[in-house]
Amino acid sequence: MIIQNNKLSIGKAFTASSEIPVKDVDAYFADLDEAHALGPMSYDVVLTNRGKHIDLEADIKLSLALCCFRCGQDFERTFDTHLSLKLVEASSITSSDEIVLDEDDLDTVTYQAPNIPIDDLLLESVYLELDGQCLCNENCKGICFNCGQNLNLGDCSCPKS
Repeated sequence: MIIQNNKLSIGKAFTASSEIPVKDVDAYFADLDEAHALGPMSYDVVLTNRGKHIDLEADIKLSLALCCFRCGQDFERTFDTHLSLKLVEASSITSSDEIVLDEDDLDTVTYQAPNIPIDDLLLESVYLELDGQCLCNENCKGICFNCGQNLNLGDCSCPKS
């Protein structure tokens, strides 16, 4: 879904619901070799034009099949999350502006007017939540580098050194 910023009235909320097809989700996550969508990504979004920026609130639902980086086992991660972003038109930021980030700015995203690429913004947010470490669980023990035993399933008989 692409929304044109000039169609958003100041102070009036625009709401929409949509789905991103499985093939598009898979294409976005293509650099994660073992990531596959188990269904479309559905979302409800509310955009409110505040004049100098646009507030985006979204509820996202997506299930991904992933492969654990430590033990190599497949697992499913479900995202059922709420997202809040502040959208700022890229041309409103000049190169001479001194950029000082505070905690609130971590949820600020720029876009190229007049189009706001909602699907891409939401997919990027999910991608960032994967945090670069796709683990089946935070206590994953991985595999034995000697014999290949999945240590989550039990200890191996290799000598401990």
